[in-house]
Amino acid sequence: MGAVLLVARAEIRRRSRSLAGLTLIVALVAAVVLTALAGARRTGTAFERFRDESGASDAWVQVDDPDPDAADRVVGALDDLPMVDEAAGWIISPTLPADAPTDTADFALIGDPFGRYGIEIDRPRLVEGRLPDPDSTDEVLLSRTAARIFGRAAGDTMVVQSFSPDDLTAIVTGDEFPGFNGPELELEVVGVGFWPEELGGRGQSAVMAGLVSPAFLEEHAGAVGSWPATARVRVAEGADLATLTDAVRDVAGPGVEVIVTSADDDHVTAVQSAVDAMATAVLVFAVVAAAAGLVAVGQAVSRQVTATAGATGTLGALGLSTRGRSATLFVPIALAAGVGTVIGAVASVALSPLLPLGLARRAEPSLGLWVDPVVLVPGGVGFLVLVCAWASVVSRRAARHLAGGAGAHRRASRVASWLARSGVRPVPVTGVRFAYEAGAGRTAVPVRAAIAGAAMGVAGVVAVAVVVASLSTLSGTPSRWGWNWSSRPDVYGDVDSALASLTADDRIDAVAGLSYATVDIEGEQMQGYAVDTLKGTIPSTILGGSAPANSGEVALGVRTLADLGLSVGDTARFRSPDRSGVVELEVVGTVATPLVDSTDPGRGAVLTPDGLDAVRQSDGSEQLLLGYRDGVDADRLEAELVETLGLGFPIYARPDPPGEVANLDQVQGVTLALAAFFVLLGAIGVTHALAVSVRRRRPDLGVLRVLGLARNQVRGTVRWQSVTIAVTSVAIGVPLGLVVGRAVWNGLVGDMGVIADPAQPWAVLALAVPVASTLALAAGWLPARSAVRGSPAAALRAE
Repeated sequence: MGAVLLVARAEIRRRSRSLAGLTLIVALVAAVVLTALAGARRTGTAFERFRDESGASDAWVQVDDPDPDAADRVVGALDDLPMVDEAAGWIISPTLPADAPTDTADFALIGDPFGRYGIEIDRPRLVEGRLPDPDSTDEVLLSRTAARIFGRAAGDTMVVQSFSPDDLTAIVTGDEFPGFNGPELELEVVGVGFWPEELGGRGQSAVMAGLVSPAFLEEHAGAVGSWPATARVRVAEGADLATLTDAVRDVAGPGVEVIVTSADDDHVTAVQSAVDAMATAVLVFAVVAAAAGLVAVGQAVSRQVTATAGATGTLGALGLSTRGRSATLFVPIALAAGVGTVIGAVASVALSPLLPLGLARRAEPSLGLWVDPVVLVPGGVGFLVLVCAWASVVSRRAARHLAGGAGAHRRASRVASWLARSGVRPVPVTGVRFAYEAGAGRTAVPVRAAIAGAAMGVAGVVAVAVVVASLSTLSGTPSRWGWNWSSRPDVYGDVDSALASLTADDRIDAVAGLSYATVDIEGEQMQGYAVDTLKGTIPSTILGGSAPANSGEVALGVRTLADLGLSVGDTARFRSPDRSGVVELEVVGTVATPLVDSTDPGRGAVLTPDGLDAVRQSDGSEQLLLGYRDGVDADRLEAELVETLGLGFPIYARPDPPGEVANLDQVQGVTLALAAFFVLLGAIGVTHALAVSVRRRRPDLGVLRVLGLARNQVRGTVRWQSVTIAVTSVAIGVPLGLVVGRAVWNGLVGDMGVIADPAQPWAVLALAVPVASTLALAAGWLPARSAVRGSPAAALRAE
């Protein structure tokens, strides 16, 4: 054993440079893989940890009764219910800043007469400033979204227009917009907060609100219009929503309608789904990087063993056993792998502030260094075990190979031989021969491993390019996620008059009303949608089958179809409007459901207008859809419609991708980092392969110099070798990358409920050969210089 360690120590000193290269490759792969794995776990739990930090509510209780005293009575009694852990009042006063942009979404002042909201339940994360003083009547804490859109910060003031109570009554019961007839309020912005609801993933889902104090509500009661009081409830552990609903109805008494909405139905499920998609994307990239990285490390280990094996053959002649020779090959590699893994683990902690990204990053309660022992310990140990296991296999194989005296046969490259017969100059022929011929004996080089490693790098870059191109196509094509119209404006004036003018306007090809209401399918509540076309055509985005053609048919989102265990052609059982019976509809297709209140195009149902009326569980809402003629100046047309018809074009009137698509778009940083990883991995692998090749073939290079090749020509053989490896790797890696990229993309969006055909990254494909060749030449610069160091006689003595 002592002899083995002495020989291994000598080999470590003699091969220090190549072992340093192997350590670098191991460290790079370990750092990227461990960073991505830890980042995936951190991403997946970010929103849940944000909700825990904020004491987020689980359910919202709304009392639908014209008598405000009924709402106050029910909300005030919630604390006494055993299934309620915490409850807070929630009074919404719709307002609008006097200087608000014309395309802003609705803005509201929100307060709790009991002083619990924002403090004991649904606490915002303070971005700056402080909460309003409970005794102040003119202070407001803006949501981060409102502060950004209105350009306000702590210390600023804002003047808001308010509705009177009569204004709100007119909005509910009439067609005309009454205007703002409530008092004008001058408020001091004392802080900016961030609520979990702001993580809707889409601009129209963000919270446009300001938190005011109980004193504000008391001061302006009766003057500033507000909707009936609702409540935010945190349910006690072990209780469920059905039990809470029954208890609240008992408190409300007969004749008072109570609606209990789960936070999951409102925004939690949508946000968590988007976060999960991002976490899955990071995890997929971690797995891909691990697979590619382990292949690259395995190839580097093989090259290192091949480069060292010749010296152990001499030790065998001196009496060292096959096991001893295997150990002398294994120990330096195991040491390099151990050091590289430790460096990679430390680097992953240092890189941890880079993740999570996008939506999950906004949710993350504690940005900064993230030490995840659940990933680092088993991940690092597992990675090291795999590398050492492969090193052990390769070392034993090489030791037995030398003991058997094999390796005398040298297989000639057919390509190099053909080039020679065709009269190609010796330098390119020799470079191609070095790239394709492994050699034999002490000059053997694992050329296939070098080409495979470079091909893996090319495949990784192409696969990433497929994902990026596909994501860009998806997010930039609204019809793929159900937005088949130009705008969805608000109508503030006379609806019938506006519709008549719009249908007569030649610049508008399509006018339709979008109705949506709650429906109950197989016991599951969700949104049902119907488009009533008045002019032209506004089609649904059909993913499979067909759109419903009559009141007996329905098309479902792909996730709804899966959740209900149904298929196209089956019968879906809807609850009737009075909940006394069942309405059976035939499922005729899958559809990307319209993005209105939902952020998930994979959930919901699309029906005909008559079909929706036959199963609706609520009054629901209606919105106007407009399709513009091709070539129309949309900005000019919309400005005219605002002026002449009283339409409004807020944020949600514009195309806005689903939360999962919007947040996958934010993962592009991860994909670009992964592409850089593949480029770096391929470059290091090629450099390491060329360095080993030059060192092992020093006798061959000495012969070439004796035969008359100048130093520049010898360097040229190495350059030709590197370019040959690059071109071959492109020929192998491009089709492999296209296959892998399409598979990864389909895995990311396969159940999202959108049209997500993979796109081809034509620019990357066109630049593959020149870019790969340039990088290979850069990687071969140092090995090429090394090839002409020393005299030919010294190189021949090595033989």
